[in-house]
Amino acid sequence: MSVESELYAALAGLPALTSLVGKRIYPDVIPEDADLPAVVTARQGTEPVIGIGGAKFGEFAQMVVSSWAPTRTMAELVGDQIAEALRVAGNPVTNRAGGYDEETGNFAATLDTTWFTAA
Repeated sequence: MSVESELYAALAGLPALTSLVGKRIYPDVIPEDADLPAVVTARQGTEPVIGIGGAKFGEFAQMVVSSWAPTRTMAELVGDQIAEALRVAGNPVTNRAGGYDEETGNFAATLDTTWFTAA
């Protein structure tokens, strides 16, 4: 299973998060016509775990998970549930930041995590 699949399963498996965003959990970009709040995930980097003999045992992926919403309060509320889903999955938040898109007028809560998956 890929890191992206595992991350999606962790996010979609938390009822408190899906009660806020439904199935609006997207890889890489939120579709232009999507309702908000929504969640977007993106891989920022990958560090493979390679044994002495050259076999790949897994990888550490640096993932960014962002909530987008029309208000700061809603973006942070969704961000709190993202943090909980990551914690439950054993991949806690390593950094959290806020954001604002002037073009759309929407707010973000952006959470970073390092996700390990076995090969």
